[in-house]
Amino acid sequence: MTRTERDARILQLLEEVSPMLHNLARWVGSDFDDLYQEASIAILTLVERIPDAPVSFAVQKVRFDTIGRLQYWRRRQHASLDAPLDSETGVTLADLLPDPHRVDPLVMVLAQERLQELAEQFTTRPVRPLTKGQIGRCQEWHETALAEVSYV
Repeated sequence: MTRTERDARILQLLEEVSPMLHNLARWVGSDFDDLYQEASIAILTLVERIPDAPVSFAVQKVRFDTIGRLQYWRRRQHASLDAPLDSETGVTLADLLPDPHRVDPLVMVLAQERLQELAEQFTTRPVRPLTKGQIGRCQEWHETALAEVSYV
């Protein structure tokens, strides 16, 4: 089968299934163009596998593939996180999700206190005396850690 014959066959089969797609779109409340696109894909795969498939077989394949795709869409319906759940309050699903960056204030205060304790231990009771450079680095690390905890 040449390319032009194949294209003509695909268009012929699409014309044959169009009335069924109109009825199906009306029956399920879907958009005809979406169903037509699904039918086009089904017919393309059919013509590649079985070039001279009977029209009745093509219609049945398109019907089953399209209904299967509709069932797939219905099982996987989604809702936007920005869609309001209640028209009065305007609360959205995004408002109900916990903030992953939120830190409990008590945890932050405890972390700051622990950092302060560690800094005092390094500067007051070293195993061996620290040099001025080591003390400076410890103080810098302490300030950086404290800033990070305060930032969160």
